[in-house]
Amino acid sequence: MLLIRICRWRGAIVASLQFFLKPLSSFYNFYIPDCSKPLHLLKNSSALCIRIARFPAHKTIFLLLLLSIITPSRAIGAEDPSQLRIGGYLKNETAFRFQDPATFTKIRNILFLESSLKIGQNAQMFASGWGWYDAAYLYSSYDTINPPNDPNLPLPFVGRRREEDDRTHADLRELYGDYYGTNFDLRIGKQIVVWEKLLGFRIIDEINPLDFREFVLPDLIDFRVPLWTLKFDYYLQDYTFEFLWIPFFEPHKPAPPGSEWELFQELPGQQEPATTFRNSEVGARIMKTIQGIDLAFSYLYLWDPFPTPFREFTGFRFFSPPEKCIPTSLDIDQEITDPDCAPIFHPEFNRIHIFGASLGFNLGAYILTGELSYIEGKYFGSRLADRDGDNLLDFNGALKRDHLRWGLGIDSRLWGIDYSLAISQWIVFGYDKVLFQDQYDTFISFFGQRPLENTQVDTQLFVLYLINNAEVLVKPKLSYPMTERVQLSLGADLFFGNRENFLPDLAAPASDRTFKFVSTFERHNRIFWELKYSF
Repeated sequence: MLLIRICRWRGAIVASLQFFLKPLSSFYNFYIPDCSKPLHLLKNSSALCIRIARFPAHKTIFLLLLLSIITPSRAIGAEDPSQLRIGGYLKNETAFRFQDPATFTKIRNILFLESSLKIGQNAQMFASGWGWYDAAYLYSSYDTINPPNDPNLPLPFVGRRREEDDRTHADLRELYGDYYGTNFDLRIGKQIVVWEKLLGFRIIDEINPLDFREFVLPDLIDFRVPLWTLKFDYYLQDYTFEFLWIPFFEPHKPAPPGSEWELFQELPGQQEPATTFRNSEVGARIMKTIQGIDLAFSYLYLWDPFPTPFREFTGFRFFSPPEKCIPTSLDIDQEITDPDCAPIFHPEFNRIHIFGASLGFNLGAYILTGELSYIEGKYFGSRLADRDGDNLLDFNGALKRDHLRWGLGIDSRLWGIDYSLAISQWIVFGYDKVLFQDQYDTFISFFGQRPLENTQVDTQLFVLYLINNAEVLVKPKLSYPMTERVQLSLGADLFFGNRENFLPDLAAPASDRTFKFVSTFERHNRIFWELKYSF
């Protein structure tokens, strides 16, 4: 049990804290000292008392840091209002899918708040979070907004699929403290760490997992998942040494089951590694500029954010299954425990080593960047194959293979267009054709930006091309600053390619079975508009 007493509240801060914490009281189990009522601010008193019962350690730290950020006090030298900064934005994001079934798929109203507090000359605190309400479900049914991605999915399966939506959502984004020493910087808390240099590619940077709630359509920083991290930078002459310690593991976050952006889901029996010191993640990087060339060498020891889909399967009789495997009802969520009838998953998270290097240099009109990484210990999923005829799934459904990732990029300006062009490739060593992953997998990205002449309208275009599967994502966008604080944006999300069918990989030649990414959503093309007020 922990008792916190905070004194000398100002009226405005009291009102702000009450507004901010009341929605969280039921979730975080806040109580006043007599434990009889949810959290409220005591009237006619100069103190607020909060008791935290059975509170996990990391949530206790969260509360302490949150209160220290949003509560000015003489003890930390925040009597000067200029040391406290509070900002954020109100934003409406509306999307309309113009393919059948055409409908508004998103009318999301977002409140984003951020606050920073300077503490003396060498330290500061920072917090940010957001919440939203999506009004699209007031005007369209769940099935209209979230049609199945596969048009060949049998109707009984459509009717029995899981349905989850994220019409309401609240999340703490970042919460950390900074301390600046004479030759070092220290940042502790929930944060996002970005090492990548190439737009849209994760080559040396697998630090923060991704949130696929809306595929890869949000801004790059918005679909990264912040992690509780200790980040230490040490400066020695011309060298910078960076060290990371991440005590809590988090995997990639899939889209809600049944949503229009569903691409993968948690596997049956999936469990994350236990939270122990031994299971924490670490990283290090050294950086130096030599004759105008920015060089960096890095190492990460992480858990693969995707679980390895180990499987048990003995039922290689898809077109003539045993009688015991014939379902009595078409229930897509029914549990299958017989490997004669369907693959039984035994997912595991595995450790990977990432050895990376990057460079960047300015050639005047051009800026060139490059990244290279060698990943050791990653498992790749394999097809339903029984090449030795023992009626057992080969390799338990996954093969461990080291692989190389590389990428090159150029930033320049042409015909008034600021552009970034990049190419990246994965190369799998010791390749086996049973893998879903290609031995050589190549991607190209392009981003261009140009203001329209004699206007304040800014035009943007992002293109991602997955060469192996001939898939393309195109994102044009127009932005217009209506005032210094209000911005209006119009754009589109366009998907091109040929997607998979419902038939399992056993029923088609291996050469025809490829994992689809962008083209999974080729019937989800949409236009969108955004109205944002920053404060």
